[in-house]
Amino acid sequence: MKSLTKKIFVTIITGIIIVIFAAWGMGDLFSTGNKNIVAEVGNKKIYVKDYINQARLYVRKKNNNSLLDRDHSIILNSLISEKIYEKFAEDLNIKISDKSLAFFIKNDDNFKDKSGKFSRVEYEKYLLINNLNPKTVENFYKKELIKKVTIEIFING
Repeated sequence: MKSLTKKIFVTIITGIIIVIFAAWGMGDLFSTGNKNIVAEVGNKKIYVKDYINQARLYVRKKNNNSLLDRDHSIILNSLISEKIYEKFAEDLNIKISDKSLAFFIKNDDNFKDKSGKFSRVEYEKYLLINNLNPKTVENFYKKELIKKVTIEIFING
């Protein structure tokens, strides 16, 4: 009786292990968590999702239906340069405050009315026409401001 219960217990455990490996395999067991990464700059990662979003913007901007090999290089280079700027800003401890971001956005010509002043209506119209939300626009301008500040620091020392 004792040997029979051991045999059934071992058979059940072995069966569970076989089912687990058959269903999921061992791929995730040994992976390092670096899935869906296109490139890495320092500790900054460029994910496939970022690449696809950038490619969609590029296609919309160029009014093309397909991408050439050259286009893929341009998209990847722009993503890598963006991460390099982020890394420089992190290393130089550059922080963009909400006040400076608002000032930068308010001085953009896209959002000015006929008199040359910032117009909330023009800003909202820009968002609607380009199918954007305010957070996306703010992130874009924050990245642009980081680029501008970083370049100024390197030019002026």
